[in-house]
Amino acid sequence: MNIRKNFILSLCQMKSTVNKEDNLKRAEELISSAVNLYKSNVVVLPEFFNSPYDKKQHSKDTEVESDTQTLAMLKNLARSLNI
Repeated sequence: MNIRKNFILSLCQMKSTVNKEDNLKRAEELISSAVNLYKSNVVVLPEFFNSPYDKKQHSKDTEVESDTQTLAMLKNLARSLNI
């Protein structure tokens, strides 16, 4: 059994814009930086990191689970960074 003695959790803050692609790119940069700089095991993003906290914009940016740009980016990044 492999037990970790240290667990590093990183909390990220970011200002989301109306441009989802820019938000995803910024989130990817923050996650990568947290892992590369601090050796984070888990990285937490804001609740509305891929769109601003705006009802109209959020409705526009809603994704279907079977075809989601956001989850695809997060899954691929988590695999590549081993987190």
